[in-house]
Amino acid sequence: MSEFVVSKNINDIIEFDRDHQKVRFLLHDPTYIFYYKDIQSCGVSEEVDHHNKGGSIINFSVGSFVRPDEYLRVGIRLKGRFHESHFLYVSKEKVKRDSLQYHDDIATAKRIVTLLRKCRDKAHE
Repeated sequence: MSEFVVSKNINDIIEFDRDHQKVRFLLHDPTYIFYYKDIQSCGVSEEVDHHNKGGSIINFSVGSFVRPDEYLRVGIRLKGRFHESHFLYVSKEKVKRDSLQYHDDIATAKRIVTLLRKCRDKAHE
């Protein structure tokens, strides 16, 4: 891929490149980079770690099937041009549902999803 020029950074989670119409998710190794035009859909999601035993399952909607004592990571479910699905972290670590950090991560994820949709729509014009 070509170079990446950061035009916007949100909480060291995601970077936007307005010049090359790309987005880079930073909490993954290796980092994920997507062109705006390749994003088909995106939304806020949660990855649940039942009883904190490492056996993770992914819930596709916020708030479904999660007990208050369970730990989870907030993220973004992104569907690409070739219908591949990615879960991209917004939470830097596992958080308990209804904690202050959980609500901050949900707000950040919603903000990122809104920006991703705007960028995607602009790229498809």
